[in-house]
Amino acid sequence: MIRPTGSHSRTLSEVAEFFGLKFESNIGSTKITGICSNSRSIEPGDLFLALPGESRHGIDFLEEAISNGAAAVLTDEIGSAVSKNRIATLSLVKQADISIPLCDWFFGNPLENLSLCYRDWE
Repeated sequence: MIRPTGSHSRTLSEVAEFFGLKFESNIGSTKITGICSNSRSIEPGDLFLALPGESRHGIDFLEEAISNGAAAVLTDEIGSAVSKNRIATLSLVKQADISIPLCDWFFGNPLENLSLCYRDWE
């Protein structure tokens, strides 16, 4: 897992607004300090992306994510049924290719500040 350096923080309501999602007002102020889809790499304050995978659903790893300090989970309708009463939850209907735009927005568009150096290796 690669994490940008520096301090990053958004509220769960800001994440919901990014996706155009409705959320319960009691979870909107939940502070999110990172994003991670691997329950073993969750750090306190992370938003756990628990989405369907090739062989398992990310929600199968909810307990480990909570144990490691996940502040909230972003999942689909299947995952939401499991997580809703356990942790602050946002539920997506469409979840294809969400991680790149979400991380780009959350971490302040880091690619805009990236300088690449090209050298011709003959």
